[in-house]
Amino acid sequence: MLLTGTDLFLLTTDRIGLSFIGIDRSRRRFTIEKEGGRTVTTQTCI
Repeated sequence: MLLTGTDLFLLTTDRIGLSFIGIDRSRRRFTIEKEGGRTVTTQTCI
């Protein structure tokens, strides 16, 4: 699955330790996955 820069936003932080997968909100899908010691947040605009 390929996403362009306007469709994809990556945020890394060491403060949040959430692990939510597939949160749909207002036609937007948020995917927060734990990778090592950081949290990667992916926002896909549908």
